[in-house]
Amino acid sequence: MAANWSVRQLVCQAHGCELAVSWRTDGRWTWTVSVAGERVAVGIAQSQEGAQDAAANAAERHARADGIIQLTMF
Repeated sequence: MAANWSVRQLVCQAHGCELAVSWRTDGRWTWTVSVAGERVAVGIAQSQEGAQDAAANAAERHARADGIIQLTMF
């Protein structure tokens, strides 16, 4: 039997951040906002539109806060 793959992920850039929204098998959507590879906000929403809105709002809040991030130190 062949595998049936389904990937639902959206990625974009806004307010100097990378936004990613991914569908989970439990029917919820996760969202992540990153800057320079470092996560600045994450969350879960019940719909794709809700996840996109939450990610966009988090990116805008981050930009309004001067876009400050703490990079991982090695």
